[in-house]
Amino acid sequence: RQGGSSESEDPSSPDSENHTLIPLFKDKVSFSRLSK
Repeated sequence: RQGGSSESEDPSSPDSENHTLIPLFKDKVSFSRLSK
């Protein structure tokens, strides 16, 4: 990895996708648990 701010600014990088998708997935899981 290099930098850190650069990978979050690059939407085409798989790393930045994981940073956004993983939190969303966790939010969905916690949300589904709350709604039950």
